[in-house]
Amino acid sequence: MDIRGADQVKLNLDDVASDLANGKTLLYPTDTVYGLGCDATNDDAVRRIREAKNRPEKPLSVIAPSKRWIFMHCDVPDDAEPSVNSLPGPYTYIFETTQSELSAEVSPGLSTLGVRYPHHWIVRLVKTFQRPIITTSANLAGDPPVQTPTEAPEDLAKHVDTAIDDGAIDGTPSTIVDYSVDEPERIPR
Repeated sequence: MDIRGADQVKLNLDDVASDLANGKTLLYPTDTVYGLGCDATNDDAVRRIREAKNRPEKPLSVIAPSKRWIFMHCDVPDDAEPSVNSLPGPYTYIFETTQSELSAEVSPGLSTLGVRYPHHWIVRLVKTFQRPIITTSANLAGDPPVQTPTEAPEDLAKHVDTAIDDGAIDGTPSTIVDYSVDEPERIPR
């Protein structure tokens, strides 16, 4: 796992975007916890994330490159528009998808998608990449998220090509709100 400092990455967003385009996996900071991700349109890369997390079937979420992308690729009900428009923030919203360029590996067998648009500089990387990236907490299933990239357990780290070190993050995972059901509901973690 190649660990790069956040300041270095911010100056070279194109380099990391190129790595993502070439199927590389990434451990990165967000506004909540460190995330684990890859190009959400690349089947092989998404499978690597599933293997790293030991999550063969559970759906994964994405960081959208823009709020516009969310409206273009998700069925955003009227009552959810204010929530999307208030982004960025520490939320994952679940919507029915309307058109998808995403890998079928993201939400196998489902017509829904979890979407984030965090209040964090990492969105600049996703905008540079111009495609959504997978976002799932950087941990093995059932363990707490790592607070720094160097804390990543070997079973996780061996699946990560690049890690971005932005210092310790001692947050909690994003709040999940499911808008794909008749009455929006918070999903407990």
